[in-house]
Amino acid sequence: MPGSRNPPGALDRDTLHQLFEELADELARARVRACIYIIGGVAMTMAYQRDRAPHEVGARIDDGHQAVLTAVSTIARRHGLPTTWLNEQATAYRPSAPDQRAPVVFDSPHLIITGASAEHLLAMKLEA
Repeated sequence: MPGSRNPPGALDRDTLHQLFEELADELARARVRACIYIIGGVAMTMAYQRDRAPHEVGARIDDGHQAVLTAVSTIARRHGLPTTWLNEQATAYRPSAPDQRAPVVFDSPHLIITGASAEHLLAMKLEA
């Protein structure tokens, strides 16, 4: 993006929203409702309107796991993204306690995405 401070391949807020819309559309076609909890840089970007953008979406897929992975792969092929643009690699650092303050950052009939609360983001940073 011209004038963007983000490096090539970074997923800014608008791009993330577009990808989540496409993910919701793919899930609707599959007639699946999914819930995803996002963490790390993407949670800060979406929930706290941070300007800098991550290169991937760190997530925990709570409902619709296989359908989400299939849709992520389809979207990756469509846009030339790595198939890991949404992945669960960072979930090892997620606190074990439920995140009662996780804000909803995307809501559609087939996809709800919540972002890690500030408390959980700090706990994950300290754990890493």
